[in-house]
Amino acid sequence: MSHPGFLQELSVSRIHHPINQLRMDLDNVQDLAISIKQHGLLQPIVVRPKQHEYEVVAGNRRLAAIRLLKSRRISCHIVELSDKEAYEVALVENVQHKTMNSIEEAMAFNQYVESFGWGGISELARRIGKSQEFVTKRIQLLRLPEKVREEVIRQRITPSVALEMLPLDNEAMEEFADFIIQNPLTKEEVRHIVRISKSENNEEENT
Repeated sequence: MSHPGFLQELSVSRIHHPINQLRMDLDNVQDLAISIKQHGLLQPIVVRPKQHEYEVVAGNRRLAAIRLLKSRRISCHIVELSDKEAYEVALVENVQHKTMNSIEEAMAFNQYVESFGWGGISELARRIGKSQEFVTKRIQLLRLPEKVREEVIRQRITPSVALEMLPLDNEAMEEFADFIIQNPLTKEEVRHIVRISKSENNEEENT
């Protein structure tokens, strides 16, 4: 996904973060600031003109680190992009560099497909270089109750294991999540337990 543009140093005060920021938390900004102070900014941030200022397309952490250092100017790659193109560029950057957790990816993918209506799952998958199955499964994570999502973010439950719990109701998923944290299970083991649980519930309903 290549877009022509040009390099220019801009005043930090003229640059703002996007409204639809992909990441919930810009972590390790202080460490990045230390690295930039020692080695300089190795890669310009990508921005697009927005009204009379500029909006970050890729490089929110770098901009935050530069602000932490109280630097007045920053090297930018300025590109003319539509809202959709800017979102796609940001997605590609974050997915390729694995800077988002799986829930952030799920929310970002869902915004592209559902909230913004910019394209279907197949188009999004093609844009970011992933399979349709990958995109679909990420979006399905949003069906998890908030408590289970938090455990996925904390990496105490893997996305693949969490998805196996979806046939259960929310209360059962939360209880099962607590059990999995204490007793790590494989995806196949979780699938087997969920299948048995659903079968037993169906038998009780039919008696």
